[in-house]
Amino acid sequence: RSRLSDPGFLWGFRAVLVPDLNTEFTWGGRLTGRELDALRVYVERGHLLLIGLNTYVHSWHPVLDELAGVAVAGLAGGPVDTDALDIVAGGTVYSYNDTLGAVLVYQRGCRAEAYFHGFPGHPAVCVNVYGNGVVVLLAFNPVEAVVSQDNGLDMALLQARVIADWLGAVRPRPPPLGYLAGEALVNTVLQPIEHLARVFNG
Repeated sequence: RSRLSDPGFLWGFRAVLVPDLNTEFTWGGRLTGRELDALRVYVERGHLLLIGLNTYVHSWHPVLDELAGVAVAGLAGGPVDTDALDIVAGGTVYSYNDTLGAVLVYQRGCRAEAYFHGFPGHPAVCVNVYGNGVVVLLAFNPVEAVVSQDNGLDMALLQARVIADWLGAVRPRPPPLGYLAGEALVNTVLQPIEHLARVFNG
């Protein structure tokens, strides 16, 4: 987790995928301010960031809305599966189990790549160009859609296609020198303190 706030580490990749960060099962809890700031700079400087339902909802912050080009409308789902949250992309309908949940969002600058069948005004897949990079928001649970459904392979291919299409649009640039210098200073000051905390059990 500590690497999400480390620009030196992030810059080694053209894309960072955070599909299912949730506070119940993920060590470290919701995204921190430092992580959000590092991811914002990462995208702005020409990289791709993908976030899924749990990452977006459990770590909700105005920065995520800005990055994804959306605003929250509400949550959807229920104990019974219907066709309301099935995903419509390019004329193809991908079955999605309502019990896995979804977040309904309003478009605030993003492009919709897919919609929910029963909520045509709310995109299931959003793509937003932010600075020189791209943010992909999957408004459904992308991990459970792949591992828990009979059409998991189709759901994986849908996600992979969106990533592949937009990865070609990003042009990574080096991180700002001021940002790297600031992070180096923070790490120099904090590392000895964190080491002492570990030695004395927090």
